[in-house]
Amino acid sequence: MRDHVELYFGRAALDVWLTPELQTSYGDSVEDLSRVALLQFAKARGLGAARPGMAGLPRRPLADLAQAAAEGLRVFRGLRVERIDEEPSGGFRVEAIDDAGHRSDACFEAVVVTTPAREALRIASSLLTLAERDAFAGFRERPAVCLSLAVDGVESGIPQEIRFARGDGSLVGAFVVEPGQLLGRAPEGHCQIVALLRDAASERASREADDVVTKRALRALARARPDLEERVLGTRLARSIVPFFEVGSYRRLERFFRVQQDRRSLGRRLYWAGDQYAGAGFEAAILSGDRAAAEVAADLA
Repeated sequence: MRDHVELYFGRAALDVWLTPELQTSYGDSVEDLSRVALLQFAKARGLGAARPGMAGLPRRPLADLAQAAAEGLRVFRGLRVERIDEEPSGGFRVEAIDDAGHRSDACFEAVVVTTPAREALRIASSLLTLAERDAFAGFRERPAVCLSLAVDGVESGIPQEIRFARGDGSLVGAFVVEPGQLLGRAPEGHCQIVALLRDAASERASREADDVVTKRALRALARARPDLEERVLGTRLARSIVPFFEVGSYRRLERFFRVQQDRRSLGRRLYWAGDQYAGAGFEAAILSGDRAAAEVAADLA
């Protein structure tokens, strides 16, 4: 991405425009980021179109949506899948262990694996071809750290996203201000601020205690919101590992999906879903899930 943007638009466009535009989805380590990620992001957002797509925030908590979707399903909580094996008579045996250490297993006609790549490789290793093992070994991930703040008072009547230029020096790359509303994710009269740390800061935070990271992030936010610390009602630090689409990632994914077509044609009913197969963010994860669901429906027709 860095070479591509500098060639066509110049260094200023990279640091001040496109890296801040991308960093909430793909991070700011643009030296190794595939230019395909930039082009897909631009297409999804409608950049350059007469009426570009606008980003938005959900009015209600996403947990409500997940709960509504799961009401018709048998959902088992507190289970860790240990391994998935193919049965001689067809189908799969899934072994799991619960929070109390009790082991159990069950057989299924088809399995959709929606874990991160390293976990998928661990639990399904006995089912994978050499090409699939190579693909999983090539998946890269990066740490992502977000600080959520419950804040007294309302910053603005509408949601805001503030991004910092790449050369700014702040350990926070961007933050979102979400005003409270009736039945919303933040109550009326208050607001929620969610700050995303830069890649280097997230990597450093992986070796630091939560309170240390929180204090440093609050100091960084104070540059943009000087009175913020006095109005903070509560904080929550979230650490996660997200996929990183380096140069060559999309070629590897193309080869990976060609192998899936071959395995499906031979009758294997094992499917993969998650943002590492589609792109960054929950929209990509949903699209990946839709694709896996369509494959399952077609194969089990």
